[in-house]
Amino acid sequence: LMHILCDNQKSLDKASSATGSVITLRQRSIQTPYNIEQDDLLTGWGCETDDENADSYLWFFETGETMESGPTGSYFAMGNYAVHNGLYNTARIWGVTSGGTSGGIWNDVRWDTYLDYNRENDYVGSKGYNIVFLKEDKAVLRYSAMMRNRDNNGNGVIDPEEIRWYTASLGQLQFLYFGELGLNEAAILYPEKYSNATGTYSAPHPYAGADKWRCHIISSTANSGSAYPRILWAEEGLSVSNYRADIGWGLKAPYSVKCVRNLGFDSQTSTKDYFLVSDPDADANRPQNMIKVSESGSGVSKVYKFDMTNINEASKRFYTSVELEPYDEKSEMARIYDGFETGELVTGVVSSYQDLKSKLEAGTQICPDGYRVPNVRELGVMFILCEDPTWWDGKYSMTSTYYSLGPLGKTTDSSTDNNGNYKYSWGAINGVTFTLSPPVFGNIRCVRDWNP
Repeated sequence: LMHILCDNQKSLDKASSATGSVITLRQRSIQTPYNIEQDDLLTGWGCETDDENADSYLWFFETGETMESGPTGSYFAMGNYAVHNGLYNTARIWGVTSGGTSGGIWNDVRWDTYLDYNRENDYVGSKGYNIVFLKEDKAVLRYSAMMRNRDNNGNGVIDPEEIRWYTASLGQLQFLYFGELGLNEAAILYPEKYSNATGTYSAPHPYAGADKWRCHIISSTANSGSAYPRILWAEEGLSVSNYRADIGWGLKAPYSVKCVRNLGFDSQTSTKDYFLVSDPDADANRPQNMIKVSESGSGVSKVYKFDMTNINEASKRFYTSVELEPYDEKSEMARIYDGFETGELVTGVVSSYQDLKSKLEAGTQICPDGYRVPNVRELGVMFILCEDPTWWDGKYSMTSTYYSLGPLGKTTDSSTDNNGNYKYSWGAINGVTFTLSPPVFGNIRCVRDWNP
């Protein structure tokens, strides 16, 4: 808040104050999942508080696209792409950089290549400001981050230091989930505006037939071999699919975009060389990791250790050496500790999530002494960062956390989907998918808390 011509008064005990002003300027803060109190944390990233154009046609990739029609052309051809570096991806989406896996080429792209400065500015957004439109023949996703940047030096060219806000990568969206309890309610992946919504959008809304309680967030990470990016299903926590796959599954949803910017970097770091790297996901080419990983051993017995001290404290829970009770993903039982390490893969001990939940509540020992069943965020960390497919041994792994998001959250005891599978919990396999309502299986990758 910035107060102009203000009068500030304090109470006698100096514990309370009141401010009156002629003019008050309010700006929403940058929200970060990082623990900014860490002394050794020098860089990070943060997202905007809310998506200013959520539920807008601007999030479709082609100007004539609707939820029913789907896209008719290609979205982008990025060559190599990044899972954790949305800044690198966005520069390639805009065509500012190009090239193969050996690096890239900087292209002097003009702002007016995309933005139509000559169009009559007659549209006022929901927040009361005028919007500069994207040219009709441009893919619309580019607009989301472009409208948050400026031609600061007035030369008409998109310069490296002018790409400040960018479209979040898939990995950044997933990491927001791990640290979202430290974010403003409006900034989390699945805010209450969706979870409390009922019904569907109707024509002529571009989301005709889409469930209002769903929310799919578009990332800047392209799927290998595909012209379209990956999207995160926020109503399911960490479920991922290709863009437009929801049409085929009959699960139409409004789209949202998370715009992100790097923190702790000065202007000298935004050089062309920062964008023209052969491995954009390498630690040296992006902000510090939220989660640090170490490993030992090999195959199914490999031990992973995860240091999560860089995640904000509001998203943490207490240390435990015993089982966490089954609760939903919003509870303290579904939070992370400062660190954890993996144990053995236990198989055949339960027949379904209902069976697992009952046994945990009864105090039945599932894992070896000192180990326990992972909660949903721990399973998500393993799903994203345990890249050795032999470690999974081709088997699904379960979590102690059950699902409470949206209308389906009511089906925690007996209701089933069309395939007869309980909509209870999550499962992961081979680092490939994170799925809701998995088939019946009894495999658990045990974990235990660890002090980094």
